[in-house]
Amino acid sequence: MHDSSVLLRNTLSLLPTHLVVVNLDERLHDPIEEMAAFLPSLGVSILHVHEGSHATVPVEPLNEAQVIRLLPEVAVPDLEDQTAWAVASYRLHRPAVLQAIRAALKAWADERKQERTVFLFAGAPRTPVEAAFLAELPLDAASLFFRRTGALPLTLRFMIAPRRPYEGEADMGVAYVLAALEQTYFALPEISGESDATATAASPYDTTVWVDGDEGTEVVHFLRDVVRLHGEENARLGANAPPAGDGAIPVPSALDLAMRAEAEHRALDWLALCAVQHAPRLWTHGLPALGAAIDMAHERRRAKEPLVTIGRYERERDWNGNLVVQTYLSQIDHEPHRDLATGDFPYRVTDEDRASKLETSRRLSDQGHFARAAGLAAELLEDDPHHRLLNRMLGTDLYVAGDRQRAGEVLRRCIALTEIDPALEEAQRAAEIATLHHLLSDYDAAISGYERAIAADPLNAHAYEGLVLIHRGRGEEALADHWLQAARRRELSLPIVTGEENERIEETHETAVPEREKATRSRWWRFLRG
Repeated sequence: MHDSSVLLRNTLSLLPTHLVVVNLDERLHDPIEEMAAFLPSLGVSILHVHEGSHATVPVEPLNEAQVIRLLPEVAVPDLEDQTAWAVASYRLHRPAVLQAIRAALKAWADERKQERTVFLFAGAPRTPVEAAFLAELPLDAASLFFRRTGALPLTLRFMIAPRRPYEGEADMGVAYVLAALEQTYFALPEISGESDATATAASPYDTTVWVDGDEGTEVVHFLRDVVRLHGEENARLGANAPPAGDGAIPVPSALDLAMRAEAEHRALDWLALCAVQHAPRLWTHGLPALGAAIDMAHERRRAKEPLVTIGRYERERDWNGNLVVQTYLSQIDHEPHRDLATGDFPYRVTDEDRASKLETSRRLSDQGHFARAAGLAAELLEDDPHHRLLNRMLGTDLYVAGDRQRAGEVLRRCIALTEIDPALEEAQRAAEIATLHHLLSDYDAAISGYERAIAADPLNAHAYEGLVLIHRGRGEEALADHWLQAARRRELSLPIVTGEENERIEETHETAVPEREKATRSRWWRFLRG
């Protein structure tokens, strides 16, 4: 059983869910907007990505020069090949689309202090461009979510197309989507904490729903029912919040237990599609059957046995026996530069996509590849030498990689930038400066900074940890105990100095201050333990 889904991790805490609907079909723009306008909206984000000017992210046409620039791995791109245009279009628009998704995720996390999320992508792959977005965007969105949270969302793709064997050129969009999905589902390794940040990986919580038809109106009707149930459920659970303290959420020991707990309190059973042994990769049973699997009130027997509905389905190991799918796959040649799922990764993080570069650098550092992480941070700093967080990332990665002299220069520049950053509150400014001095072994300056942070905010747990570590390291046990007891009197959690391992990881591109402790422990704080 997989336990890295954000739904599985949050099951027993009975939290509302964030439903992110990404529409890739211009024809569905107005029907979806009209549908959503009259339904509960708590926890619903709707994004439109298509060629229309009224889209959240308009997919604008490319010119020949852009296609050539965006396909550097092809010596002489065939400009008559629409697949080349599709790959280039996705590479060009990907940063803007992911930034829109990132903003929606951040808004929900900031408001609710939790990440329970379901993605729904709807598209009709009539062209290679539409096929590229439907095949690739869910993969990248799940990867983005994983980099942010360390967990995976539930992802559903709704592929709107006649469910019949391949008939002609008009079906090539569907063929490209199925070819990419076959690799995603059956060839790529699954995302995990050990995944290489520079390699493409897939999610076990990703299912494609084949919606039979051309117009997609059935999807709008399905969404209407789902959003209504979702809004009513979130209204009931809206007052619930993650547990106080270190933020740890109990993980159920078995999926059966988790689903029984869900069945008692939820209208929508999203966990039914996280049951990897049950949910098919390609759902061809129709939207009514999908609705029956996730609507807890649809099947009365589910009150006693939540697994009763999804038990009829089984996760397939391949599509070799699916003759309809095979007629589409037979049309595709898997040339490296046309392979939408595995040949594209080096160009997913483009020069313009600074946010993803920064996240990749952070992920490399988390995996212990400090020299590679420092290389990316240094590259980003060339365009923005006064970026405080980039200087901090580069300095700490260089320090741990062993280049202490250069790290010291960068970190001292970061101290100066932190001191004058108007966006920081005094407690956060003092704590960050103190931590940098701590890393540089300038202990007197670090002590002064931590005490300054506590004076500004007596609930700054990070500063107490710093003082305890320094005084313990100096053998000043009485002073260390003084600060430890002071933190305990304020009911603060100090996991590093008490030996607990639930250390909070701070996002490097956002400054999040928890309500409870206002702690800002950085991801490189662990390097100071010794």
